[in-house]
Amino acid sequence: MGDQYYPLSEFKIEPSMSDLFWQEKVKRAIKDTDSRETLREIATMLCEISIKRQAVVRALIRDMFELQGVHITGAEMDVPELEK
Repeated sequence: MGDQYYPLSEFKIEPSMSDLFWQEKVKRAIKDTDSRETLREIATMLCEISIKRQAVVRALIRDMFELQGVHITGAEMDVPELEK
């Protein structure tokens, strides 16, 4: 079985309704707090979630590449550096 190539545009890359609900809940929590400590906790939690999700995405992509022979074209997704 040869490698299969799929354009990135064929993937459904949209947040779920649950993700949008959670996003709104976090946004409101940020807007409603005056506590720097609470903001730090939220930022830390969001960073941890981001890293965990990225690890899952990488594992799934590795599975697609190595086990399934699937390659994604047009996936030039550079991560911008944070402003200092």
